[in-house]
Amino acid sequence: MEPRSNRTFFVQRDQDVILENGWLRLTYHLNRGSFDLEYGEGKDVGIIDASFACEVDRRWLRTRNTSAKDWQGAEFEGMLGSGVEATFVHHIDGIEIAIVFRLYHKRSSLIMETMLKNGGASSTRVGDVRPIEVQLAQGSTFALGRGLESSKIYLESNRLAWTGVKDLGDADKKVPDYTDDIPEEELTDSGSDSNEAASSPELISKHLHKSGGMQLIYNPTSRISFLAGFVTSKTALTKVITAYHREKGITEWYCTCEYEGIEIAPGEQLQVEALYVDFRADPFDALETYGDVIATINHLPKIEHTPLLWCSWYSHRLTITEQAVLENAEVVDKRFKHYGVDTLQIDYGWGFRDTPGEWTAHPERFPHGLKWLSRKLKDRGLKLGLWLCPFLIGEQSRFFKHHPNCLLKVPGSGALLKHSWRWNTQPRDTWQDVYHLDTTKPESQKWLKKVFKEISSWGVKYFKLDFLESGSPKPPPFSDYYGCREGERVRVGLSAIREAVGEDAYLLGCNLPITHGIGILSAIFAALDVGNATGNYEHLKSRMTTVISRYWQQKRLWHNDPDVLTLSGAFLDRGTVCEIGEARIRTTCVALSGGPVLLGDDLPTLPEERLRMITLCLPAYGVTAKPIDLFRNDYPQIWDMKVETDWGKWDVVGLFNYEEEEDSIEVRFADLGLDTGKEYLVWEFWEEEFLGIWKTRIEVSVPVHSVKVLLIKEVPDHPVVLSTNLHMSQGGVELREVIWHEKAKSLGGIATRARGEEGAIFLYVPEDLEVSDLEVDGKKSEGKILYDKIVKLDVSFHSETVEWTARLKAAKGF
Repeated sequence: MEPRSNRTFFVQRDQDVILENGWLRLTYHLNRGSFDLEYGEGKDVGIIDASFACEVDRRWLRTRNTSAKDWQGAEFEGMLGSGVEATFVHHIDGIEIAIVFRLYHKRSSLIMETMLKNGGASSTRVGDVRPIEVQLAQGSTFALGRGLESSKIYLESNRLAWTGVKDLGDADKKVPDYTDDIPEEELTDSGSDSNEAASSPELISKHLHKSGGMQLIYNPTSRISFLAGFVTSKTALTKVITAYHREKGITEWYCTCEYEGIEIAPGEQLQVEALYVDFRADPFDALETYGDVIATINHLPKIEHTPLLWCSWYSHRLTITEQAVLENAEVVDKRFKHYGVDTLQIDYGWGFRDTPGEWTAHPERFPHGLKWLSRKLKDRGLKLGLWLCPFLIGEQSRFFKHHPNCLLKVPGSGALLKHSWRWNTQPRDTWQDVYHLDTTKPESQKWLKKVFKEISSWGVKYFKLDFLESGSPKPPPFSDYYGCREGERVRVGLSAIREAVGEDAYLLGCNLPITHGIGILSAIFAALDVGNATGNYEHLKSRMTTVISRYWQQKRLWHNDPDVLTLSGAFLDRGTVCEIGEARIRTTCVALSGGPVLLGDDLPTLPEERLRMITLCLPAYGVTAKPIDLFRNDYPQIWDMKVETDWGKWDVVGLFNYEEEEDSIEVRFADLGLDTGKEYLVWEFWEEEFLGIWKTRIEVSVPVHSVKVLLIKEVPDHPVVLSTNLHMSQGGVELREVIWHEKAKSLGGIATRARGEEGAIFLYVPEDLEVSDLEVDGKKSEGKILYDKIVKLDVSFHSETVEWTARLKAAKGF
């Protein structure tokens, strides 16, 4: 939507203060402590009569029905640009609540910041804080135009669990782990105080959606998307909650910060996490802009390097040895180092007696130690990476024996918090209980720094940090909290680790509230473990949905690690491979994710055909695909990656079918942002098939449990490279140069791959020309004519570059 005007201002009219820019109008009602936020011209899109609420000493305080004691407005200049702001102050039961709204000159969004100050004589404890609360029972409303029942809702788990899009009114289709119905007590507040009015029980909908950190609702009928999300995560875990009723619409909606009883002393204040609210037409634009805003506000550096490595977990688990690492290093050196694969990361299994907290080498599996192994890898130009679970302490560790005061206790009982630690292939005499490190203790932080400095001295710069949520366990039901916020505890521990390893080390975070890794972690584990390739397509569908639904975070906040690329068979079944369809799905997902590439097989026993398949992802192109049908389908089937080079641009589109039946998938060129008035060449990568010239759309049949990858390129007026079978980008990384000489009627270029590779370059020749001569490295090549006007040029890399030329002449009849 274009802005209504270029004006941005604030003004008071009687008991209302109005802030307005070209898109939004915020009206704060001074006499009743509520506010409206409207988008566009009318009141059919926006939030009406919302208010602020917070839980203090187990009582709910709301600005609703209280008067603002003071307000002031001003112009401002900030990290996101300039605009106008207004601050409103309420005093309720000894708590001063200062609410700041900021509207920008050039943004259809709002930032809301809140400060709570204890004005009483004794300390208070703060539980949940809701910067914006909408309750239909109290007269407030949330509208997104006509057709709300057709709306989609984007839910972020903020953890490894499922993340994706559901129907707003969909309660029948269960989604794994996170978005089940919320207990009714989370949506209602009890109490007789006039400032603690509760929702009417009959208005509590069965369609409840809980999202971690942010949430987006998109109404395709009115073409309005609404995103609300927190842009800081210094202390509290944050959520956005929506309750939807088929007849009454959105009955309850709020954004909440969980402060878990944080104590505020007299005269002290609490800065609530900053909230971002945005209206616009395009939900993809909303997600991507939100990512950019988080990066700007948190001063996140631009991400350039994408790591490429080998990981031991799926091929070896606890059978890993230094010999196995060295054998895989030999294959990496010969086959993949040319593409940038430079690290071998040993997963769980390298530590003494498989005991968390005992971070020394396993004497039988790694008899020479990890420092020795690091030097051996360095001799090959490779590096060592390691897995750790830094916030778990095994009972067989020295730390457990000597530092019991650094472990978390169950609130109210004094017993240590623990759980059983038993893994497949783990020797039974190492089965044990593990305990949770209290990262807030100075002694714990000192120990963490010592451990990671020591490991860094071995030459390790890549760290996979697992089970990080163990540093922030939820308390048992109906118990007191641990005295430190759940996410804050993780952040404290990660900060100690980052300080020890330095800014140049790569930290991958797994199993944590991901918002609390912002600014500290280099990458997050983007979904549940991918698992060995054994035909579990429902699992693949769920986790790949999560990976691609988080596309907007890729290289804005961190790397989204898609987990390893494993193309073999079951665990320890050496030499076997999975079905070709599954192998193609896994390879395509990794290539189009835009994230790191981790080789996950036992490379010395992997068949040649699968080794070559790995190279199709190497090096990483580094651009994430967009899930074009994210807001249309139950799971995204159409992933569009834009490729742009000095000599051309095109789309690489993955079409996924995880189902038991063949599927026909339509790709509309307008959805890809292409000019529908033009014609496009379409090539299928896996089967090396020319699908013809199409305009506006194409429909493709995708086999059971498989994927097709389309290259879509505008029809040119001269010969061009159509595709290659050397890399999934089909020219984005493996073709260093492509030049068309109009006068000489020649097309040529330089291809680069590892020495010993073979493949093909596919050329498109318009009907008025035909090939007269082909050369590869100065030698004549026959080539093959496919589909009338497609020429297949075979190339062999006797060195790391190949120069090729195609000379053309007028075709017969032209």
